[in-house]
Amino acid sequence: MALRFAETMAGTLHDAGGQPLTVSFTVAAAGEGRGYLRLAGTLRVGAQSTRCEGVLVVRPRSLLYRVRGADGTLIAGEKTLSLRRPLASMTTLPVELLGSEGTPLARGNLRFDLHDLPTFLLSFRPR
Repeated sequence: MALRFAETMAGTLHDAGGQPLTVSFTVAAAGEGRGYLRLAGTLRVGAQSTRCEGVLVVRPRSLLYRVRGADGTLIAGEKTLSLRRPLASMTTLPVELLGSEGTPLARGNLRFDLHDLPTFLLSFRPR
């Protein structure tokens, strides 16, 4: 059975010079089957906000995210799941922010805020 849910990941990334950049995305995920989900929502980079689309691929030991803003900006990241650190591995997403030409702009971690857990769980629906 395919699922639908909503998720927000947010954090501060750093460019090559160490300058901080606040980044977040809020997406609705819709299962397509075989561990593949389509994402749609909003991407915020600094003070700029844009629509975004992407994919979430569920693998046996990881969750692969690709979120592209309407301006071409791409968030690429992968959660590596760990039985030793289940909470940290499910709530921390190491990412790289790439410009529309594929140029690396910043990297760091986005996190799922556990205060959002009730809303996240209530968003789960069969598709």
